[in-house]
Amino acid sequence: MAEPLKNLIGAQAVERLANQIADVATGFDRGGFVRAANDGLEALELKDRVAHVSNALAGCLPSSYPEALEVVIESLGPAIDGTDGVAEAFEIWVLCQFVEDRGLDHPELSLEGLRDLTQHFSAEFAIRPYLIQHQDLTLKTVARWLEDPNVHVRRLCSEGTRPRLPWGRALRAFQADPEMTLFVLDALVDDPERYVQRSVANL
Repeated sequence: MAEPLKNLIGAQAVERLANQIADVATGFDRGGFVRAANDGLEALELKDRVAHVSNALAGCLPSSYPEALEVVIESLGPAIDGTDGVAEAFEIWVLCQFVEDRGLDHPELSLEGLRDLTQHFSAEFAIRPYLIQHQDLTLKTVARWLEDPNVHVRRLCSEGTRPRLPWGRALRAFQADPEMTLFVLDALVDDPERYVQRSVANL
């Protein structure tokens, strides 16, 4: 029997994330983060685990969001090359959640952070609040990303703007007026990567 998906955000993922942050953040309370993240974690389902660990991390990062985001982005290793492995580093979802929950007052900074994060784990959930609260800015950013050389950034354009996304927040404005994001489909329908084409087909 396959292991429950929720176990991908468990004690081992917390340890990997703690090491990743500690490697770049002087004074990071690694032990405090690990204890807070693991406290009650086993009782939670997948998305609640992501939110719980993200909250624990936020309590141990700098209180200034721009400074905290700098640590988060600096902690990332090399971007994933190609389309293999982007769904394996589930602990990166925690970092996407951090930007989703805490970065809305700094949309330009956060969107650039999501561009970096999606090259390690899809930021398709995290970008959706920005499409809701900062629609014009985010759509302009998406338009710029359509020609990004990184396949995961281009895929974020289509996957992140899906009006209905399983597990993701509904984008009511795009449901009411699907033509708002037709420019994304037009640009990516013939993308050289099948990975992106499949995302376009989902819409």
